[in-house]
Amino acid sequence: YCIDPDGDGSGIDAFKVTCNFGPEGGWIELTLDTTFNMIVDEFSRTTPWYMCAGNDLSPFTFADQSLESVVTSAATTIGNNEEIVPLFYKDPSSGSRFTDAQINAIRGLGLELHRSSRIIAMTSNDANADWQLGTTENGHEVLIYTMDGEPMLLTPGTGGSCSSTTSTPAAFFYWSTNSSVSVSSGRTDTNDTTLSALPSQFVLPAFVETKVHSAGGVMFGFERQNIRV
Repeated sequence: YCIDPDGDGSGIDAFKVTCNFGPEGGWIELTLDTTFNMIVDEFSRTTPWYMCAGNDLSPFTFADQSLESVVTSAATTIGNNEEIVPLFYKDPSSGSRFTDAQINAIRGLGLELHRSSRIIAMTSNDANADWQLGTTENGHEVLIYTMDGEPMLLTPGTGGSCSSTTSTPAAFFYWSTNSSVSVSSGRTDTNDTTLSALPSQFVLPAFVETKVHSAGGVMFGFERQNIRV
């Protein structure tokens, strides 16, 4: 379908998007222009982002690959670092990447995420650290940013420590514009009820920042291959 979000004859030209229509209404479908809709950051290959128990691909409804193939195929950084990665989106039917103007026009529609298209952030072996309190540069965090640079922390609170030989799970954070399905799970001090609805300006973030300063790592992604907004 062709859409013209900023109005007929003004702004950018109309452009094609993939739409999905069903009992819950109509949704634009996009994919993150990275392998598996994921960004992975880990301290080392011997202490990987999935070193805690339960760090598998089960949160992703589309994933059927091994963890190792995700690490080697996804956008990945290694080491003690902070990385800011620009995010690009493409049309799943044509495979064409949306231009900055097109994706900004879609963002301007006042979006919500479909219940099955939640943003997922994970910290593995957070070492009981809490970056947002400014008390230590240890452990891990994941933040997203709007095009204007407004930040949002996706990994509030602290996740526990683990090793490859323990059963301690990772900390998972599932974010939706519907507060009833914004939840956390695993080794985190954040209760499910403390995650609020994702503000609409963060539905299609422009950048993701990963902070990795101890063994283990982080992951950012979307719950399904085709993101519905």
